Amino acid sequence: MSDAPGGDKELELQVSPPRHMLTVAVFSVLAFFMVSLGIEIFAGTPLSGVFLLVLGALAGFMAWRVWQARSQGVVLTRDALITFDDQVLCTVDDIDRVERSIFAVKPSGGFRVKLKSRHARGWVPGVWWRSGKSIGIGGITISPQARAMADVLAARLAIRDKTTTS
Repeated sequence: MSDAPGGDKELELQVSPPRHMLTVAVFSVLAFFMVSLGIEIFAGTPLSGVFLLVLGALAGFMAWRVWQARSQGVVLTRDALITFDDQVLCTVDDIDRVERSIFAVKPSGGFRVKLKSRHARGWVPGVWWRSGKSIGIGGITISPQARAMADVLAARLAIRDKTTTS
């Protein structure tokens, strides 16, 4: 992918097929049971039934959105973090730090990138989210690939910060 924005691709973070299927299955089963229970309860307590129907519809929507994410991923190039469909998440110059600790608010098996400037919100369930000055990467992605990407970014930032302070 030498035509990727920001230069040649260095690392790629893909969706894990087992995690993807498990997540879709869990949301689908949850949607089924909530809708079934909502229909059953609706006759006796309409408000509770509507509430469960809405939650079931939301779970079904999430199953559909996660299903769509199966072909998504994140690529680290020389200059930027981009998605498989060439959307630039952030430039490397705009990254302030990478958070990987157990206490960081980050996706499961992933990492969080703190940015220097605010960016528009965006979200691909289980792959990445962006809000304000934060980007979370991971969830249903392959954990060793996410760890490697976080390590490379952290090392690159350490080198950048060392050269700017010298």
